[in-house]
Amino acid sequence: REAMIDAAGPDADEKQIMQFGEEFHQKWYRDRERLGEERHRRMERLWFEGRRPRGEKKAVEKLEALLLEFPETNRAGCAAYELGQHYLKLGALKIEERRQQAERYFRLVDERHRDSLCEFNSPAAPMAKLALAAWVYRHTDPQQARRLLEEIVRQHSDQTDRLGQSLGEVARKFLEQIK
Repeated sequence: REAMIDAAGPDADEKQIMQFGEEFHQKWYRDRERLGEERHRRMERLWFEGRRPRGEKKAVEKLEALLLEFPETNRAGCAAYELGQHYLKLGALKIEERRQQAERYFRLVDERHRDSLCEFNSPAAPMAKLALAAWVYRHTDPQQARRLLEEIVRQHSDQTDRLGQSLGEVARKFLEQIK
């Protein structure tokens, strides 16, 4: 699925966007209508240039620019999620600083962009919680991981990830493994 996203690129047309899910398409289209085609294309360019490779400074700068320029868009929630992922992999920072920066962006998703959907109708907020839970479990705070996973089960069981898996089930299985 990542290859499909990369192949579409920042200049994707509506037909290409439709393959990423109808709900995602609706949010993408509303942002395009509100921003105008030129500004929307700029936002999409920042998104595509910032998505990968994770953990690289230039990619982080692109996504941070997207958040500053387009904070009230659906894509801003996806950018904040990706920034969290980038910071987890930013090897230039010490492990605790990486966690703090990643958590800052993951929390931003939940606080300001709770309704953001990324490609394939993947909900940004619970995906951010899941990513943070996995990382803090391995590196810093298993209790925080448990709290995040329980929150996903309570609040997001009706949502699915980009592969169509129930996020509640994913979180429950993770909780069973870490008991």
